[in-house]
Amino acid sequence: MRQPVVFSNDLPWVIFAPLEPLEHWVRTAQKLQVAGQMAALLADLTESQLPPRGCNRVDKELFVERVLYTADAVVEGGRAGHGRTSDGRLDVGLSVPQELGGDGGPGTNPEQLFAIGYAACFESALLGVARGRGLDASDVRIASQVRLGPTGHGGFTLAVSLDLHAPHLSTDLAAELMLRAHERCPYSNATRNNIDVELKVDGALVDAASPSSIR
Repeated sequence: MRQPVVFSNDLPWVIFAPLEPLEHWVRTAQKLQVAGQMAALLADLTESQLPPRGCNRVDKELFVERVLYTADAVVEGGRAGHGRTSDGRLDVGLSVPQELGGDGGPGTNPEQLFAIGYAACFESALLGVARGRGLDASDVRIASQVRLGPTGHGGFTLAVSLDLHAPHLSTDLAAELMLRAHERCPYSNATRNNIDVELKVDGALVDAASPSSIR
């Protein structure tokens, strides 16, 4: 029968093992102590290389290698307040939708702004892929939805739908363009594995597993 062996109050490990000579357990305890000290040292070294607290840890492939543009904005009053960019190009009032318990005032909201921003960025990425492949992407249009709801464990999150209408492309080519744009778009890279993003062509979901001829 295995018996619990407690080394000391300084060694908070309990090991279940057959009875062994005392020297065996002393040597084991010493090894565990050294291992614990090394683990603590490695943790300190790792911590020193992490981003400041409050920053997200991201895959190194997604780090901004060189900043090309920075948008500066200030918001006062939260969702029922006012927002403006530093250059004055955007100056908007914000209102809380009735669905979220607000008064449904005339202002916009973060979800609407995100829907426009994501769709604009995504469509530009798609047009770039189409140009590089010699495809006719004229008159394309992307309809976007940003949905807000509870996570089910104390928080809230978003879900996005991007729906492409490309009148001069076949459904298969349009779907492949959506997949390639999703790999390139900065908004897609920023949200990947964080929120649910649906890609559609004229309302039909794009199958990410389908073979692609566009590279």
